[in-house]
Amino acid sequence: MTDPKLLALLLLAVWTAPLSAQEQEQDEVPAPPDVPAAAERDAESPPGPDADEDEDTGDAEADEEPRLDWFGGASWFDGGTDWGRSWGSLDIGPGGHGLSLGNSKRWTGLRLNLRDWDVERVRGVNITLGPPGMNPDAEMEGVSLGLVAPMSDDMRGVALGGLGVVTQGDAQGVQAALGGVWTDGASQGVQLGGLVVVGDGSTQGITLAGLGVYADRGMTGLMGSGFVVVSGDELHGVGIAGLGLFSEGGSAGLTAAGLANVSDRYQDGVALGGLATVSDGRQDGLMLSGLANVAEDRQIGVHVAGLANVSDRWMTGAQLAGVATVSDGPMTGLQAGGIATVAEGPLTGIQFGGAAVVSDSTMTGLQMAGLATVADGRMESLGMSGLATVAGGRMDGLHLSGVATVAEGPMTGVHAAGVATVAEGDVTGITLGGLATIAEGDATGLNASLGATWASRRMTGINLGGLATVGGTSLRGVNVGGFAVASLGEVGGLNVAGLLVDAGSAQAHRYIEASVRPTGPSKVWGLTVAGVGVQADRFAGVTAGGILTRCRTSEGVTLGAVNLASERCTGLSVGLFNDAADLDGVQVGLLNHVASNPPWARWLPLVNVRL
Repeated sequence: MTDPKLLALLLLAVWTAPLSAQEQEQDEVPAPPDVPAAAERDAESPPGPDADEDEDTGDAEADEEPRLDWFGGASWFDGGTDWGRSWGSLDIGPGGHGLSLGNSKRWTGLRLNLRDWDVERVRGVNITLGPPGMNPDAEMEGVSLGLVAPMSDDMRGVALGGLGVVTQGDAQGVQAALGGVWTDGASQGVQLGGLVVVGDGSTQGITLAGLGVYADRGMTGLMGSGFVVVSGDELHGVGIAGLGLFSEGGSAGLTAAGLANVSDRYQDGVALGGLATVSDGRQDGLMLSGLANVAEDRQIGVHVAGLANVSDRWMTGAQLAGVATVSDGPMTGLQAGGIATVAEGPLTGIQFGGAAVVSDSTMTGLQMAGLATVADGRMESLGMSGLATVAGGRMDGLHLSGVATVAEGPMTGVHAAGVATVAEGDVTGITLGGLATIAEGDATGLNASLGATWASRRMTGINLGGLATVGGTSLRGVNVGGFAVASLGEVGGLNVAGLLVDAGSAQAHRYIEASVRPTGPSKVWGLTVAGVGVQADRFAGVTAGGILTRCRTSEGVTLGAVNLASERCTGLSVGLFNDAADLDGVQVGLLNHVASNPPWARWLPLVNVRL
């Protein structure tokens, strides 16, 4: 076991190594502040009678060029003197290998020194007690231990420092310090800083610090900090920061920050931000944030935010936000916003909005909104909203709304609304409106409402209106109106009205504004039943009016309290009073009038025929 007293004597001998006579004279005369007091000798030169000459040569070399002292030189500790600067070393071992005690310039093995100055290369284990001096060209390989801070130009292996670890070139291996780790070049391996890890080059491997991590030329691997992680270029791998994670290039992998996760270009992979995830480029993958996910480019994947998901281009995948999901371009996939889902382009897939789902273009898929679903273009989907479903163009599929379902173009499929269903074009399929069903064109299929069912042109199929069923040019099929069934042209099929079936009368022209006017006479045909009356230019089939039937000509059976035919009645007319200008059939009633009969046969009770 080494005697502690002997070790102390050895260290003292190194510290007070004999100086040449010339150096002793220099010690007696104070040197100028900018001129070093001594120069180190070459550790690889074997000790011998020429040692003093080597020391003189080293002194001359040191005087040629002052070097940068990262830790402020001796001025930190002794008021500007070269404290701890020793030019001697006790070397034990042949050819620069073994044990070196002191400031040897080159050594392989175990090296112990108070303070390193102008070291060139150390391989093995290097232990220093004081702060580093100027070591601009040093290469260290192996294990470097510094009570204050190991410092080298290039460092490979393990470096541990009390305050810091400084590498002026590239670093490979493990660098750790209670204070900070600084690297001017690229670093590969593990870097651990109690406060900071700073690199002017790129960083690859594991980089962790208590306060901040910074790499000017990008990071790859595992990066973590209690406060911030900053990359001057791309960041790839796993990055975790207590407050913010910033990348001036793109970030790919798993990146998480307590407040903000920001990239000047793209974000790929999984990005987590306590408040926001922000990218000046695209966001691809899973993005989660407490407030907002924002991309200046597209968003692809799953994006979840407490307030908003925002993309300046397009979104694809699943986007969920507590308030709004907004895209300046198309949106495809599953989109949900607590208040609104908005796309400047087409919406495709499943869209949810607590208040509204809005697209400035087409909408395809399933759309659900608490208030309104709106598309400036066509809508082809299953759409449901609490108030209104609106399409600026064609509407196809199933669309339900609490108040109104509106299409500025045609409607096809099933469309229902609590108040009104309105189409500025044709309606095909099942169309239901609580108060009104309106088609600016043709209506085909089942068209029903508790109020009015109305088409500006033809209505075909089963047409039901709690108050009225109105076809601008024609009604065909089953036409039922609580009060009226009306058309400017024809009403045909099964026609039932609580009050009136009206085709082409002056009253009908007043309350029907049809885009296409009928070219021929109006006609009611088929089985027609009205509680008060039926009127048209022509009747065909069975026509029954509770009080009045009025036409120009009739064919078939006409039933009513009063039956009027201004031109001709063909068939059977039954009522209290029957009147016809000409008759080709039989009138049955209390009083019957045929204007074309001989005078004595024009007015007859009970029965009248043409004579």
